[in-house]
Amino acid sequence: MYPLTFEPVYKETIWGGQALATLFGRELPSARIGESWEICAHPQGMSRIRNGSWQGKTLQEVMSTQPALILGEGRTAETQFPLLIKYIDAGDDLSIQVHPDDEYAGRVERQPGKTEAWYVLQAGPGAEIIYGLNEAVSREAFIQAVREGTVEAAVRRVAVQAGDMILVPAGTVHSLLKGVAVCEIQQNSDLTYRLYDFNRTGPDGKPRMLHLEKGLAVTAFGQQPALDFRQDSITCPYFSVQRQQVAGQVQDLPAGRFLIYCILQGKGQIAANGIEVPVQAGDTVLIPACLTAVTLTGQCQLLRIR
Repeated sequence: MYPLTFEPVYKETIWGGQALATLFGRELPSARIGESWEICAHPQGMSRIRNGSWQGKTLQEVMSTQPALILGEGRTAETQFPLLIKYIDAGDDLSIQVHPDDEYAGRVERQPGKTEAWYVLQAGPGAEIIYGLNEAVSREAFIQAVREGTVEAAVRRVAVQAGDMILVPAGTVHSLLKGVAVCEIQQNSDLTYRLYDFNRTGPDGKPRMLHLEKGLAVTAFGQQPALDFRQDSITCPYFSVQRQQVAGQVQDLPAGRFLIYCILQGKGQIAANGIEVPVQAGDTVLIPACLTAVTLTGQCQLLRIR
């Protein structure tokens, strides 16, 4: 077993752009790439391993036969990789949306819920996100705003800058707005309920579908998440994310659990089990749980995820 790298799965969207080409020097397949799924084992996107003896296999294929090697001995009953890692480029505003928690998603959709976290890679002048509801907005007032298409007046628009780290719990009304690019760490789910889409149309010329009933059913009212984005780590029940600087050589110990490194800036090497993998900005590397020690060498900034 060895550190695994993957081919990205690109998603063209009406709000996408070219930020991933600018940030990471990638050749993108179209002018409006909104998402690049970096590690995924989901029906809507399957990562293919691009290095080593498993090159060409999907992460799901490896998970199906070797779950203990990837996730650890204590998680052999799991049949799906628990996280989905992606880059998102808001070349235009995303819809105002909300994701369900595990209880609702399992009961209604037969899928996991979706709590996520963002690391802001790029934020243009005056860049903002939508993050939660205005404190004075009651459930009844928000329902009325959704029905009348006046959601923008009921939500918090918050300034962001590169380096911000933001937890978006399930139930939080949110949106990435134009000019923001992020690394997103999330549960392995693609459930999104659109509440408002700025009255725009999709590629077919028709308004994109909204999911008002389900969205209102899962929206969290009352106290909203704190606005402290200047932090170096996030921990929630589903994952932890830590910003880390490598200058020279760093040793890491997976301790029987998988690790993920998202290389944000710089370049270097990641070595484990006698195999060295070169990495550069934009690469995402999965360290299987069976590897006992990892050495990171070089000059780079990364996110350490587990």
